[in-house]
Amino acid sequence: MEKRVKAEVKANLQLLEEHLGDAIEELILKHSYAVDLEEDFDDLIRKIYKSLVKAWFGGGDPKPEKFESKIKEVKKRWGNWLKDVLLSYLIGRYVSEKARREEDIIRRRIRWDE
Repeated sequence: MEKRVKAEVKANLQLLEEHLGDAIEELILKHSYAVDLEEDFDDLIRKIYKSLVKAWFGGGDPKPEKFESKIKEVKKRWGNWLKDVLLSYLIGRYVSEKARREEDIIRRRIRWDE
């Protein structure tokens, strides 16, 4: 069962990238978010996926067909809002959390060196 769930999550991540990847990349470049597209993009997609699944499906990983249907429905109904507001918000949260993690690492290193 776990392999099926992992396969579904992998398929859903691919669907998310297929449907929203260009919009995410465009927002990162437009707003100069501190996201390295080479290094951070996969982690960012996972973070966005987890947030959307929590909001849309209560946290349970949906079947790929259901997930794709929901993405299409939201894109059709909310178009620019999805891109300009929701994705910008989720990217901003990712950047903030990443910065906090990096600050924590630096603080630990400073304490270790003392």
